[in-house]
Amino acid sequence: MTQPTRHRDCVPDGPSSERGFVLVGVVMFVLALTILAVSLFSLSGYEAQFLKSSQDDARAFYTAAGGIERTRYVLSAKDGSIAEAKLNLPPGVVYANVIHQVDGDSGRAVSWSDPTDTAITIRVIARQGAESRELEATYVPTFNHTLYRDILATTGALAVSDVANQRRSIHVYGSIHTNNPDISSWIDEFPAPQDYTFRSGGVPVPEVQDFVNAWLPQAMGAPLYDASGYVHTYSFDLGGNDKRVYIGAPPGAGMSADSSFGLADLGGSDVSFDITGASGTVVWLLPLGAHFEQPVTVTGAAGTRLVIAAVAQVDSRGSDSTYSSLTHANLGLWFEGGIRSDVVKLFLVSNGVVALDRRTGDNNPAWNTDCLALFAGGIYLRGPIGGRTMQFGANGLDAATLDPMYDQGLLPNTLGRTKAFTLIPGSWKDLSNGN
Repeated sequence: MTQPTRHRDCVPDGPSSERGFVLVGVVMFVLALTILAVSLFSLSGYEAQFLKSSQDDARAFYTAAGGIERTRYVLSAKDGSIAEAKLNLPPGVVYANVIHQVDGDSGRAVSWSDPTDTAITIRVIARQGAESRELEATYVPTFNHTLYRDILATTGALAVSDVANQRRSIHVYGSIHTNNPDISSWIDEFPAPQDYTFRSGGVPVPEVQDFVNAWLPQAMGAPLYDASGYVHTYSFDLGGNDKRVYIGAPPGAGMSADSSFGLADLGGSDVSFDITGASGTVVWLLPLGAHFEQPVTVTGAAGTRLVIAAVAQVDSRGSDSTYSSLTHANLGLWFEGGIRSDVVKLFLVSNGVVALDRRTGDNNPAWNTDCLALFAGGIYLRGPIGGRTMQFGANGLDAATLDPMYDQGLLPNTLGRTKAFTLIPGSWKDLSNGN
């Protein structure tokens, strides 16, 4: 029987017939991957551009904020000069201006001394790349004259003699301010009535070394010294000046071979600090501290001020001395026989201990300092015996005395920090965002 003839074109050829479909699938898969890669590449470029824009925007914001702080600093350092605040702008800051709330853009200098002076608005524009920010804030110029309002201020301890007839001779009028909360050793040691107030905490470290370095170029040398007669006299001549700076121990001053102090007057005679010339401020820098064995009397014209800034030294009698062990600081300024000033206003400053003592066994005379600000790393007090008194601070220190000294930086810890700005709540604005 004859078999029917099979035609090859009409019969499927098995798996070989799917080769075209696989090729099309591969082409489509490669095309999809290509499209995805191109999309991701485009997206990464967009994200890179977006990231750079965000970085520039953040940099512009912080640059503008820094520009406001820089403007405040310039106003403080340049006596409120608005013209100075517009000059020498830092990189990125393209505009800085100060506007009085009442006077507008008048260019009038900022005043800290006039309580009726208006607030100011500081406006700064900064640009980074294609981004810019405009910030403003309104401030009230304020004094930051908090130091030297206290009679006694110390970062360490205040130590008072524990002998009854000595501690009962100490009279303090005004504010006592210490960082040491343990006041049990002296709180009941002063005689009644108690004419002082007490605060604890917030006393900064006396920046005496920085103060010495800042004023050293203007120092005219040591005071004149005269050891003739019963009194050792240190002469400070103001002449016709409102201030003069002296430094160190004068030639011929009594010194001790075993003393670690730059000035140690141990000659056995009373000491006098005589300020001559017009009324003004004398600054005496003692970079190696000082020790005066006998009673010291300060004389000068009414209204005269004496600033003594002494850097702490290792106590010549060893680290276990009475002063160091009680106050936990090395001695800087040691008046072993006390100090008296009836007219001259005294500022005794040291990053170490300031000791106001009486010589052991001596029947020292009564002494007082009507106007005193003592700022130190530690304070030691021991009053005289025999019914005599150690009295200071009866008249206090007022703004008329302190403000000019702050303005001229004539006291440690006041250089560059005598003026401040108080932000008016709600005045901080980002004008670049329409806020």
